[in-house]
Amino acid sequence: MLTAKLHSGEVVSLAETMNKNYLESLRRKEVFYCQTCGDELILKLGEKRIYHFAHRKNSKCLPEYERESDYHLSGKLKLHEWIKSQGLEVKLEHYYPEIKQRADLAFTYGQHQYCIEFQCAPISEEVFRKRTKGYQKLAIEPLWILGGKNIQRRHSHKTSLTSFHYLFLKENKLQQIYLPAFCPQTNQYIQLDNLLTLSTRNAFCHFSLTPLMELRIDDFLAPNISKLPPISDWLRERQHFKIKLLGKRSKETTNFLTELYSSALNPYYLPPFVGIPLKYSLAIETPSFIWQGLIFLKHFHGCEQGKRIYFHEIYTTVLLEIQKGKIKRRSLPSIKRNILPFAIEEYLELLAFNGVLKKVKKHHFIINKSMKMANNMEEWMQEDRFFYTEFYKST
Repeated sequence: MLTAKLHSGEVVSLAETMNKNYLESLRRKEVFYCQTCGDELILKLGEKRIYHFAHRKNSKCLPEYERESDYHLSGKLKLHEWIKSQGLEVKLEHYYPEIKQRADLAFTYGQHQYCIEFQCAPISEEVFRKRTKGYQKLAIEPLWILGGKNIQRRHSHKTSLTSFHYLFLKENKLQQIYLPAFCPQTNQYIQLDNLLTLSTRNAFCHFSLTPLMELRIDDFLAPNISKLPPISDWLRERQHFKIKLLGKRSKETTNFLTELYSSALNPYYLPPFVGIPLKYSLAIETPSFIWQGLIFLKHFHGCEQGKRIYFHEIYTTVLLEIQKGKIKRRSLPSIKRNILPFAIEEYLELLAFNGVLKKVKKHHFIINKSMKMANNMEEWMQEDRFFYTEFYKST
C-alpha cells in the first residue's frame, strides 16, 4: 500500500513524498496503521522495491485484493499524478467502509464521483462484479483499467483475449466498445477498440497508444473511436480457422461438424457470408464461423428465393442453441445493455446490404438469392471474392 494512518488520524501518502531521510525519521517516531482494518503496518524503504506500507505476516485484511507488485504500485502513483495534472483532487487508496472496499484512486469530476481500479493480476468475474456493484451502491462509477502488461499483442492489429480481458470492455456514449489499459513502464495509455472477434481467444482490433500525461480526462472518460482494423487481415485468419476446424477438435467444433455432415454439407464450401466480422460478435464466445454456420443451416440452407426471414426467429434459434450448449454467450459485465440481439440484427442487416437478403422492413427480410452451395473450391473462391468486394463497401 501507499497510504497509512497515524495515531493522530492523519493520513500519510507516499504519493506526496518519497524522500528517504524524511520517511526514515517518520518511521522512528510514528506507528502506522491500515486505514481498512486498523492493523499496524510496516513502512518498507528497501532498495529493490518502491517504498510502501505492508501488513505483518498472516494479516487477513481484504484477502480478495492481490499482493501489490511494483508494477501496480507504480501505476497507481502515475495515475494519481496524472489526475492531479488535470486540475482535480484525487484520493489515493480511498477506503469505503460501507462496502468494505478500497479503491486505488477516487475523484470527482463535474457532478459525478469516480473511482479507478487499476487491475494488474487476474481476478474472477465474481470478484469483479462484487466490487463493481459495491461502488455503484454508493453512486460511484468504477473505472476499471487493465494493467498493460496483460495485453498480448500478436501483430499490429491482432490480440489474444481471455475471459479476464473481456471484463474490462465498456461502451462510450456512442455505444462504441473499447478496452482501457495503462502500462507504467512505458507511461502509455493503451486503448483497444473496434474489436472483431474471430475465435474464443483471437480478435482483431485497433490499438491506440497515448503518453499518459498527454491524455485529457474528457478523452479518457468519453473516448473517440473511429479507426477500423484491416478486414483483409481478418479474412486471412478466417481461412486459417476453417483449415484448423477439421484438425484439433473440441466439443463445440465436433457438435458443429456433426450437424453439417448430417445435412451432407462440407464446411469448406459454406457460403462466404458464414463467418463475417461483426462489431457485436464479441457478445458470443463461440467463433463467428460456427454460430453463423448454425444460422445458415437452420434458416437459409435449401431455401428458395423469396422465403421470409424474421429477426425474432433467428434470435430464438440462437437462444435455444445457447441453452443446448452449442453456442456460448460471452460475459461482459462492464457493458450495461444486452448486446446479443444487436449481434443478430447486425448480421441480418449486413446480409441485406450485401444482397443475400432483401429488407422488407425492420426485422423482416426475404431471401434475395439462391442458397445453392459451391460444388468445388474454384466456385467457392469466386463467390468469396465477389461477396467481399461488396462487403468492403459496407465497412
